[in-house]
Amino acid sequence: MSLFSLISSPYSFHQEFQQLGQGLGTIASWAGQWLSPFESLRSRIDSLLDSIRDKFSPETPEHPPATEVPATPGTLLVSEYVEGSGNNKAIELANRGGSDLSLEGFTLSLYSNGNTDASATVQLGQYGTIAAGDTLVLASSQADGDLLARSDATSRVINFNGNDAIVLTSADGITQDIVGTIGDDTDFARDVTLRRDASVKEGSDRFDASQWQEYPQDTFDGLGNDGASSGDTPDKDADNESPGGDASNNDGDDMDLPPVELISTIQGSGMSSERAGDQVSVEAIVTLDARDGMSGFFLQEEDADRDGDEATSEGIFVYLSNDSDITDFNVGDRVRLSGTVEQYQGRTELTDVTSLEVTARDQPLPTLTALDLPIDDKSSLAARESMLVSIQGEDGTPLTVTDTFELGRYGTATLSAGGRLEQFTEVNAPDQAGNQQWLDQLESRSIIVDDASNVQNPEEILFGRGGEPLSAANTLRGGDTIDQLEGVLDFSHQQWRVQNDQGLDFQPANPRLDQPEVQALNDAPLKVASFNVLNYFNTLDQSNNQITTPEGTQHSPRGANSEAEFVRQQDKLVSAINDSDTDIVGLMEIANDGFGADSSIASLVDALNAQGGAQWDFITPRDDAGNVVSPGSDAIAVGLIYQPDSVTPEGNAAINSSGAFATGNRAPMLQTFQDNDSGETFSVAVNHFKSKGSVINGEDASGDGQGNNNPTRVEAAEQLAAWIGTDPTDSGDSDVLIIGDLNSYAMEDPITTLVQEGYTLLDNDYSYSYDGQWGSLDHALASASMSDQITGTTTLHINADEPIALDYNTEFKSPEQIESLYSDDPFRASDHDPIIIGVDPGSDAQQAVGV
Repeated sequence: MSLFSLISSPYSFHQEFQQLGQGLGTIASWAGQWLSPFESLRSRIDSLLDSIRDKFSPETPEHPPATEVPATPGTLLVSEYVEGSGNNKAIELANRGGSDLSLEGFTLSLYSNGNTDASATVQLGQYGTIAAGDTLVLASSQADGDLLARSDATSRVINFNGNDAIVLTSADGITQDIVGTIGDDTDFARDVTLRRDASVKEGSDRFDASQWQEYPQDTFDGLGNDGASSGDTPDKDADNESPGGDASNNDGDDMDLPPVELISTIQGSGMSSERAGDQVSVEAIVTLDARDGMSGFFLQEEDADRDGDEATSEGIFVYLSNDSDITDFNVGDRVRLSGTVEQYQGRTELTDVTSLEVTARDQPLPTLTALDLPIDDKSSLAARESMLVSIQGEDGTPLTVTDTFELGRYGTATLSAGGRLEQFTEVNAPDQAGNQQWLDQLESRSIIVDDASNVQNPEEILFGRGGEPLSAANTLRGGDTIDQLEGVLDFSHQQWRVQNDQGLDFQPANPRLDQPEVQALNDAPLKVASFNVLNYFNTLDQSNNQITTPEGTQHSPRGANSEAEFVRQQDKLVSAINDSDTDIVGLMEIANDGFGADSSIASLVDALNAQGGAQWDFITPRDDAGNVVSPGSDAIAVGLIYQPDSVTPEGNAAINSSGAFATGNRAPMLQTFQDNDSGETFSVAVNHFKSKGSVINGEDASGDGQGNNNPTRVEAAEQLAAWIGTDPTDSGDSDVLIIGDLNSYAMEDPITTLVQEGYTLLDNDYSYSYDGQWGSLDHALASASMSDQITGTTTLHINADEPIALDYNTEFKSPEQIESLYSDDPFRASDHDPIIIGVDPGSDAQQAVGV
């Protein structure tokens, strides 16, 4: 019986990476169909090793002296690198020397995501010898069948993306060859196949892209044929004659196995076991069966066998290759097995399992170990690694969902104690030391919950509300809670997580609201909204498609890449805007493709009006001669839509595309409106400052919490205030609302700059989540004369709280998910929440700031 079936139906990330490789199963993957279940395991391995030696050097004696197979320095190198779709990953090693080469002592290591420590290493000696001119192809065990058919073996090292380094090291520890750069997580080979020029005869300790030819994604027809060009198809079967024999599920009776010992003696008292490489035997209870998702299972000592040492763990993960014939056991069974101790991505585990015997069925599961967050020193969790745990906040308080970004891709969410996590500069002035202390504190409060599977984009997304899977109708929102998190504590991908394969009873502590909270707006006669619409382009993001800005620059589209996606995107935005009950909406991230009948802003207004009810129009900026003014040269722009029944534009809209707004920051648009009821006028300035992402002008993050490009945003704030001060629409009215995505949290320099210029910050709620931390990049500020006319401000939480899996995109979703994860409701219409400002033109409303 599973632990989780005993619970009352009780879940990153950051998500760019799943375990794909499969260890010693590389041998068994050849042998499973050949060997009888009655032979001894030793006989099986000897036979397999003989066949591998025969493959690589048919004329070499079974145990050749080293002098007969000279390891010619510099002849072994990486000759092909496949970074394909999904799990289609492979590395081809080639012997380009003139003599056969023993692989004894060679290793292949993976350095993931810019880390300077290897996350996985495989000893190549197990593959014997490579003949001169021959290859060894290692693939992910979860690759497509066509790729696997071209490979010699599978390995856990083959678990890379286009920003990970692969390093080939010789027996003396010298780097023989490298693909990528250790410590650099820049994409250098994403979604491509790289093939080494045949003229290159030696490896290098520095990656040289000029030595490689690039081929399209999922090109692997040259694998196993060093020097092949695309289209050459090697016949792997011709080189791999079956060694014969029958597979067996050996129970170890005829082998000399080590005596059974306690798991705690294997784990030891540190983050890593000192027993790595030892063959050991253990007998313990199966607590979580993750063979389908993690190629293994978790064991824990019975309560009676605990060693009483709080510094040592009673649990361990057991890795099995996908083709392992060890299958006859279940959660709750006590099993005895033998395997080799290994450290993999920081986790202590047993691999190369040579026997498994069920010694008792349906045993009580070990008692859960209670843990409370925060935990200041996460390394102390090593003493509970691979054990059943129950985690709460201090004094038994619930945990809060703070990140669901990787829920759809990896089946993970991040939970935190003491409520969701806030961005440092949302509530603190920028400061390097303070920011680091803040991040350390956030780390102590958080834990990842994982679905016990390394499968990307799982068909069933396990964690929704109430113990049920995620769907459009059953979300999991930021701010939802769980009384306690139960599962197996695991360490992988450099993060602590709780593995749970049964679902968890998340409670809807943060309910969905599709309309503004009217009490916050105090019966405002007019409502103005700021809404980032997340790359709304009516030109599809497909090959060779381009948009042209009013000033003639061309760009590739950034939004939907199919007509079906566009309809889904547009339907959500229409619901969100029409349901918001607003009169003026400032838009960010709309395509900068003009203002004609076929433009993106026109198509959005047409769709809004087609739904019925409110009728909308959009602002076309023009100069005094009536010519359209371009809102800059960027692919995206700001825009303004409004309801003519509520307000009337006064004069032409003004655009500022010079100075700080020429590049990086998008050109702001300012329009003066007259309230149709009161006759009062006020102006709305829509903005989109430079993001914290890609660096411009060398403005890297300083570590104070403000991210990249802060000087560029400060310059935008300064020049925006100065420009508005010139009354660019000739309104003669100082009543101005500044709205938009300013890409700055509330306490950052661009916001304080505007406040120092006399503007009042109206919002104090979150609108965006990044890396599980919450704050507002979107803002509303009022000029001194305008602030008294504000009745209230609210943020409509329809987007940031929702999992990205519920958006309009159809990539990486099955046909069933395309239906079940989508609704044409407002939720996850974008990644930013709209901010709504109540306005009573001409009044003295005197709103409390930040309502």
